[in-house]
Amino acid sequence: MTGSSPDTIDLAVVGGGVIGLATAFRVVRAGMRVAVIERAAIGGGASNVAAGMLSPALEIEDCPPPFLEFAVESLARYPAFLAEIADVAAADCGFRSEGSLWLALDRDDQGLLEHLHAVQRGGGIDTHLLSPADARQREPNISPRVIGALLAPGDRQIDPRKFVLALADGIRALGGTVVEQAGDVRIGPERGRFAVTWACGHFESTNVLVAAGCHTNDLLPDGVAKLPLRPVKGQTVRLRGAAVIDHVVRTPRVYLVPRASGEIVVGATMEEQGFDDRAKVWAVQDLLTEARRAVPALDELAVAELPVGFRPALRDNLPAIGAYGPRGLYVATGHYRHGILLAPATADLMLKLLEGERDERTHFDPNRFRDRAERRAHDRRSRAAG
Repeated sequence: MTGSSPDTIDLAVVGGGVIGLATAFRVVRAGMRVAVIERAAIGGGASNVAAGMLSPALEIEDCPPPFLEFAVESLARYPAFLAEIADVAAADCGFRSEGSLWLALDRDDQGLLEHLHAVQRGGGIDTHLLSPADARQREPNISPRVIGALLAPGDRQIDPRKFVLALADGIRALGGTVVEQAGDVRIGPERGRFAVTWACGHFESTNVLVAAGCHTNDLLPDGVAKLPLRPVKGQTVRLRGAAVIDHVVRTPRVYLVPRASGEIVVGATMEEQGFDDRAKVWAVQDLLTEARRAVPALDELAVAELPVGFRPALRDNLPAIGAYGPRGLYVATGHYRHGILLAPATADLMLKLLEGERDERTHFDPNRFRDRAERRAHDRRSRAAG
């Protein structure tokens, strides 16, 4: 949408990453008028760098039960969600179901896998300890140093770059609007609604969802409290060549995610470095050293890309999903390492909230960071507006 004449819509989504696009797709499919406004290119932020692993098994030890339940629920929703996209947009999202193979290269690794298996089994996650021979039967190119493995057959993967483009195509096919390269986006009040403006366009909307990852605070309207949001830098290496693995292969130090094209995503660092977008020598060396220890056949592949991204993380490393600030304003951010995994469940939760239903998942309430006085004032404003 360009020009100065505004259209009135039901939801303006500010942010064209996987969370904003998934929510917009779900909402426009429900019959609402929706527009996505992205300041750069669709999927050009963290979604462009993400490996696309869909693995609740990976998170079971470090995350509270409500998060794990949300992650398992989101993974279960993926097949139906992708089928809905395929109904309106002819796109291959690179969804694969071979599972993950976690390798032990020494006794310390083996002890870690045994511990993780016990935790996963206690949490109802299906994994299996394998002998080196069993692991090698599934992946012949893994290192002869492997002394054991853990198979997570329920793990899945998706290609985030294809996924976000398919979501954008689906939104357009259903009558929604997707705006790219929208510089200087601003959100403000407009006759009881919101005005979302950018360099060459303007929407009026009943509701606004800010889903701009690490940049969400920059886009909140004046007077809305900032979230305790920070970028966590991740460096990856993308290799291309003949296919050498079929499963997602992991060690405690690295992961390798294969694509059908022969590409392998090797990742990822975790750095509290602000918005430093440089690919560093030490990171590339460390990632490739650990990847080659696990799968020596990588030596014959070419280094194709060195992407750097910024995961949006909140103080407690849980997402913020829901109403925040004046009536009709919502946020969905802070998904940290889990944005791709949590996209379908986040989209469904946001649709539920937009339709006026309550949700008991207070762990994800954006207002949990406010002090008591702020929360009471917020509640009074909400009641008065309602």
